[in-house]
Amino acid sequence: MEPEIEQFVLQLSIDFPEIEGFWREQQCYWPESNFPVVHVFGGLADVILDRFRVLSPSKRIKIFDEIEQAMNSSSQQLVNAVATGLIESLTVAKRRDELLWRDVQAAFGRSSLTHALAWLG
Repeated sequence: MEPEIEQFVLQLSIDFPEIEGFWREQQCYWPESNFPVVHVFGGLADVILDRFRVLSPSKRIKIFDEIEQAMNSSSQQLVNAVATGLIESLTVAKRRDELLWRDVQAAFGRSSLTHALAWLG
């Protein structure tokens, strides 16, 4: 796993300790040689969606700014994991709760939103 992936998760964890807890659990569960980054990033999306409404606006901004920065990273592995694991899983909010989706959609940066809307078709 590229260090940029670990760094991305650590940055998210600064303001969202639930992410760090989830990430550590996954690191203990999966062997490093077969760590399913995209699958685990899908789980990170679940953590974000489950706690989205209790996050302060400033924490939401920081989290989605980190996601946007990752989408514009020079690390193709990080971009792929964020796009196909995290952002595509965040689009589940559209089916789950239209108001939640509206808030998530508003939080996305340009690259993230473009990918999410393309994924939704």
